[in-house]
Amino acid sequence: MSHSVHYNYGHIVFHTRCARIQIHPDDLLRVHGYIRGIGRQLGVQYMVVGGIEDHVHILGNFPMNRLQCDIVKDIKVSTSRWLSGLRSQYRNFYWQGGYGYFSVSPMRFDDVAGYIARQREHHLHETTQQEYERMKAQAESFIPVMDASAPFPFIPEP
Repeated sequence: MSHSVHYNYGHIVFHTRCARIQIHPDDLLRVHGYIRGIGRQLGVQYMVVGGIEDHVHILGNFPMNRLQCDIVKDIKVSTSRWLSGLRSQYRNFYWQGGYGYFSVSPMRFDDVAGYIARQREHHLHETTQQEYERMKAQAESFIPVMDASAPFPFIPEP
């Protein structure tokens, strides 16, 4: 076979660094479009971007030749710089230092894309912090816990 096939679908979430400096609702679509453009330049395919004033969600197929952490850093730095020139209210805008990265099965791509599209409605019932904690707990529920006394690699006993 002369080529490689790579599927690395992920759902990334990050928050504004300062709660008092948020993205104005009139600017959200522009910010999401800007993030999609940067992501495409960085090789992310099938991008879906959404969120509300205090956080962003990014869904896409991340390239195999770049680390997700570098892609997220580049998106955050570029977006912060762009926003700081957009309006004076964003002069001190920054994203939080960290982010959440959740693997997504290609079979669940449409479900997660729909979830991202319904952020405004969703956050009528759940805060951003509650959302992040729930997503983290759901992801962790799929990770098998290894018995520290078991030999490595973990092999369940009969």
